[in-house]
Amino acid sequence: MNKTDLAYAAGIFDGEGHIGITRHSNGSLSVKVQIGNTNEWLLQWFKFALGGRVMLQNDRRAEKLGWKPIYHWYLRADEIQDFLKIIYPYLKIKKAQAEIVINLMNTRGKKGRWFNENEKAVAEAQRIAISKLNKVKAN
Repeated sequence: MNKTDLAYAAGIFDGEGHIGITRHSNGSLSVKVQIGNTNEWLLQWFKFALGGRVMLQNDRRAEKLGWKPIYHWYLRADEIQDFLKIIYPYLKIKKAQAEIVINLMNTRGKKGRWFNENEKAVAEAQRIAISKLNKVKAN
């Protein structure tokens, strides 16, 4: 991708994307990167340019209300760090979250798991930090 496309992708991700760390009921943690949008073409562009997959959100309530369908672009765990690294220079809003995840993923195994309790504790602290950053309102 050229710089213009990377800047465009970063802008869309800043506005429509999500970076988070989810804690599962079994105590494991996973990183999640996604974009939700009603424009399927846009998310298919992300898929073909950057990998991942696109899924239609099944929402019968929205369908009954006549809302447009919502599509989600997701990345697999092994794709997240590469994606964040290439758009990082162009991010504005989600730059801090991306930096946390990039650094955190350096401690992960190939399948995206942390190996010991210390690594899990660091990941949990970063999950809390990202959660707080995601709740900060822009001035």
